Amino acid sequence: MANNDVHPTLTQLAAQLAAGETTSVELTRRALEAARASDNLFITVDDAGALRAAEESDARRAAGESRGALDGIPTAVKDVIDTAGLRTTMASEFFRDNVPEHDAFIVARLRAVGAVVVGKTNAQEFSYGIRGDVGAFGVVRNPFDAERVPGGSSSGSAAAVATGVVSYAVGSDTAGSIRLPAALCGVVGLKPTLGLIDTTGAFPLSDAFDTLGFFATTADDIAVVMEATGFLRGADAQVARFLALEDVRAKVVDAAAGVPHDRVVAQFGAEAARLPQLDGHDIDYAELYRIVRSREAYDLHAERARTSPEKFQPKILANVLAGRDVTDAEVAAAEAEIDRVRELFEATFDEREVLISPSSPILAPRFTDPGPSRELASMTNIWNVLGWPAIALPMWVDGCALPQSVQLIARPGQEALLLSAAALVDSASLHIAA
Repeated sequence: MANNDVHPTLTQLAAQLAAGETTSVELTRRALEAARASDNLFITVDDAGALRAAEESDARRAAGESRGALDGIPTAVKDVIDTAGLRTTMASEFFRDNVPEHDAFIVARLRAVGAVVVGKTNAQEFSYGIRGDVGAFGVVRNPFDAERVPGGSSSGSAAAVATGVVSYAVGSDTAGSIRLPAALCGVVGLKPTLGLIDTTGAFPLSDAFDTLGFFATTADDIAVVMEATGFLRGADAQVARFLALEDVRAKVVDAAAGVPHDRVVAQFGAEAARLPQLDGHDIDYAELYRIVRSREAYDLHAERARTSPEKFQPKILANVLAGRDVTDAEVAAAEAEIDRVRELFEATFDEREVLISPSSPILAPRFTDPGPSRELASMTNIWNVLGWPAIALPMWVDGCALPQSVQLIARPGQEALLLSAAALVDSASLHIAA
């Protein structure tokens, strides 16, 4: 399903390195050049550090001491995640000159297996927004239509993979901030189980929902990254049982956005299913998310908003201030309901089931279309509230210049099952004639 005809995949680059057909230095120089030439995809590019890491990788490989599949392959990191000695801005004026002393946990893990970090990718300021259209260092444009948003908040990481600057990249996801830009930019994006990857060193939006994950061009490449970094969890079941979430599918606004879901459901004979109700009522995931996230974000930024409001992008300041009226009682009630909802879901779906839904209710909107973020994240924030792993897979339809996407979801800790199912769907090479 991925559009891999132009840019080499991570797996292909690893094979080229292993065969001696290229070197890490060659790959890194190419990535650095592309990063510098890209339009706002990167906030900071690390020529010296990346080339030094590439040289060290080539030396290890020459000595027969390669550290595995990621050793020597360039990657990019969302600029809300700390990198030692390399500027980390949160896409905000507040941190324009911030240079961390230590790597975030996820960056340290990547460097330990030989990954080469070429730079820090642009993002929505403080990760606060799903469109990817607000930041202190310019905005990323959709690779398939410069008049459209890329999705956020991990916009630069998604676009860097989509345009072939790097074969995989790191992002964060609090309401869909990996899966939405993956869907709108035509790449694969994985949000793992809540808590699977330590978020130490990543600037928070909401500790209750923040998750770190990866972009790549294929599901297999995501599995390579997860395995190489030691984050892959769960037993790889031989056959997953696919369930199609009909009530989520019904929320699609743009008919084209539902096409991948329908094609996958038909191809794999998915059984119809619905999200469970709580006490006989539909669950308002967006409202539960809003209450907790808004209050956490306000508490985090309240002092900055009080002393230096002019440093915020106006839309982000409005988002922050929206949380000041959320009461302790509202947060406690929402958290209690979230606990009940999580128990309900784990009692409803079993460990071999993979759920299917669209990734987005619409295709990439134009910058001039104000489109509410709440609706744009309506198919992704469910799984942040629950803490379940989910992956967005791209699809192209003849006659449509914009990528479309389907989302697969599994129970917590079932990354191996989810990625196995995603690879099965990905390898079917589903292409739809108009």
